Amino acid sequence: MTKANVTYDNSRIMKAKKIISVLSDYRGMSTKPIYNLCLDIGSNKGIITHEISSYCNRVIGIDNSLELIKSSYVNKTENIDFLAGDGLLLPFKDNTFDLVICAQVYEHTTSPGLLLKEIYRILRPGAVCFFSGPNRLWPYEYHYRWYFLHWLPRRLLDIYFRLIYKRNFDLYLLNYWQIMKMCSKFNVIDYTTYVAYELGDFVIEEKMLMNLLTAIIPRSFAKHITFLFPNFNWILLKP
Repeated sequence: MTKANVTYDNSRIMKAKKIISVLSDYRGMSTKPIYNLCLDIGSNKGIITHEISSYCNRVIGIDNSLELIKSSYVNKTENIDFLAGDGLLLPFKDNTFDLVICAQVYEHTTSPGLLLKEIYRILRPGAVCFFSGPNRLWPYEYHYRWYFLHWLPRRLLDIYFRLIYKRNFDLYLLNYWQIMKMCSKFNVIDYTTYVAYELGDFVIEEKMLMNLLTAIIPRSFAKHITFLFPNFNWILLKP
C-alpha cells in the first residue's frame, strides 16, 4: 500500500471517529447497537462503513463507483452490505433508514440540493443524518490544496480547469447559507464548534489553521461565526 493510500485511509478512520463522537454526544450512546438500519453515502472503500457498523444492526454502504465497491478491503461482517448507486437517486423506499452518514460528499455531486432531498425522503420521521462538508468561504481548498482560487466564479473556474486539466471544475462548493437553505425541512443541530474545540485531533481539513483559529477565538464567540469555519458538522433531524 502506498503512502498516499495509508494517509487517505487514516483520514477516513479519523472521520469515522469524529462521526461516532458526535452521534454519541447527540444520543448519549451507552449500549450497542443503537441504530437499526444505517446508510453510508459515498462509502468509497468502506472504512467509515465498517467503523460505524458496531453501532448499528445493519449498515449499507453506497458509492457511485463500482470499482471502489469491488475493491473494498474491509472485513465484511454479517451486518454490512455494499452496493453501487447514485446519491441523487437512492434505490430505497421512503422512510427506510434510522441513520444516514453523508460525510464530505455534497461537494462531489452535481446537485447538492437533490442529494439532501433524497436523504430526507429515505429517513424515517425522527431519524437523523450526520452531515459534514466544506465551506466555500474558507480560504483553503483541501481537495486541490490551493488558496482562494475556488472563490472565483464558476465560469472562470471551468475555463481555468479546461486549460490546466482539460476538463471542467468538478467540485460544487457552497457556503453556510446555501447549504442551510437546502436543509430547510430538517431541524439542524450544529456540531461545528463541538468538533473544532473538543475533537481537534479529528479535524483533517487544514488542521494547522483550524488549531490557530480555536486558539485565538473563545468558543462562546465561535458559535456565532460558524459560517466562517472550514467544515460544517451537523446533525440533521427529520421531524
